[in-house]
Amino acid sequence: MSKMIDQISVQVAEFGPNLLAGLAILILGWLVALFAAFLVRKLLDRTVLDNRIAQWLVGPNSKTPIPVEHWVSRAVFYFIMLFVLIAFFSAVRLQAVIEPLNALLQPLLDYLPHLVGGRFWC
Repeated sequence: MSKMIDQISVQVAEFGPNLLAGLAILILGWLVALFAAFLVRKLLDRTVLDNRIAQWLVGPNSKTPIPVEHWVSRAVFYFIMLFVLIAFFSAVRLQAVIEPLNALLQPLLDYLPHLVGGRFWC
């Protein structure tokens, strides 16, 4: 029985700091993602350009408002949380989970400079 307790304590001593660091990354990243989504939503609330583009896409006869601010802020939240999850799994050393997430994130990161630079072709 004491041998089993010794093995468990060794495992906790090895993996415990990584798990605590991962949890700290997860909590802080979640707070940063919430704050960034809040900022994006408030900035879009102050502008009318996004609403004009949405009305142009839907048509002038549409009576229902389009929640563009909500959609964009949620997209920002999930994009940041994807980075946070990769950092979390990296901290707890789960390489098998990191590789598919990196494969998911790579096309987004490849397209992002074209989107920011205003070049939609390539």
